Amino acid sequence: MLFVVMAAFPSLFTSGDPVNGALSRSRAGPSSDGWFGFDLQGRDVYARTIYGARASIVVALLSTIGTLLFGGALGMITGYRGGRVDSLLSRLADVFFGLPFMLGALVILTTFNGRATGTTANTRSSAW
Repeated sequence: MLFVVMAAFPSLFTSGDPVNGALSRSRAGPSSDGWFGFDLQGRDVYARTIYGARASIVVALLSTIGTLLFGGALGMITGYRGGRVDSLLSRLADVFFGLPFMLGALVILTTFNGRATGTTANTRSSAW
């Protein structure tokens, strides 16, 4: 709730300007003027974080609402029609449920893959 209140009323949490900066404060560290310091253009990083929370909340709400509407519509169609439509959409859902596991497996395999002992470039036959 604090995050939502912060996004709805950012001026309650900071008095800094998130857009305009002063180059005299460029890359200044954290202080009482700017809790998180200042970026390269002299803008208050804390104010930019507080004001940026609004975009994060909007994206989260819109993606959740879109997912609920799309998933709800597909669920109603599948429940009403049944049969082949149910089978098709169930297999499609299985593919999407399996993607994170496949990506995780690829990350694990590439991360923990041991170094090869031989190279494939030197394994050609001498007939070439």
